[in-house]
Amino acid sequence: MQMAKATSDASGHFLAHLSDGPYTAVFSASGFSIHISVFEIIKGDDSADAAGLRIVLQIGPITE
Repeated sequence: MQMAKATSDASGHFLAHLSDGPYTAVFSASGFSIHISVFEIIKGDDSADAAGLRIVLQIGPITE
């Protein structure tokens, strides 16, 4: 299994150069619920040089 870590900027944008293969991405931010996304990178498709992944995190539960 391959692993990669990316940290977003202040606007929530990030960039990761990934090799072919399946991935499970875990998105987290303080105050928000964790989001898990499963996807696969398949290179060789000349119709797109890069693909975007838009994730919207939900506000997490309040803890005291």
